[in-house]
Amino acid sequence: TYAVHWNYQGSKFFSVHKMTEDHYQQLAEAIDEIAERIRAIGKIAPISLETILATSDLEEMSKQQASNDQALMDLISSHALLARRAHEAADICEEAEDIYSQDLMIQRIGEHDKAAWMLRSFLQHGAEQPETFAHS
Repeated sequence: TYAVHWNYQGSKFFSVHKMTEDHYQQLAEAIDEIAERIRAIGKIAPISLETILATSDLEEMSKQQASNDQALMDLISSHALLARRAHEAADICEEAEDIYSQDLMIQRIGEHDKAAWMLRSFLQHGAEQPETFAHS
């Protein structure tokens, strides 16, 4: 999201720039809330970027990828993946009877679906768009 925010080019630059700023601010708040929940249930929140990257399903975006509409497609795919992972986590939380954590994950599903929808709205008609409801 930061990569696209900083590097997107073209006639939609300002709109994409503002939207991705909203997205990364919302993501930062969610990360903080999830880390605090991890601590509240007695676990250690991730400490290093290395640890976070090693356990991530997301791939980093190259400088060239972040400057055009393919970047929006990549972000849509990333949000779809994160929504699926949040759905899986919500199911695990339900089994553990941790309704607070389950609710956090349900919120994430909605936020990632919303972000993917907003990003799709910037793409031209007829562009191939990844499926975003695979977690439903």
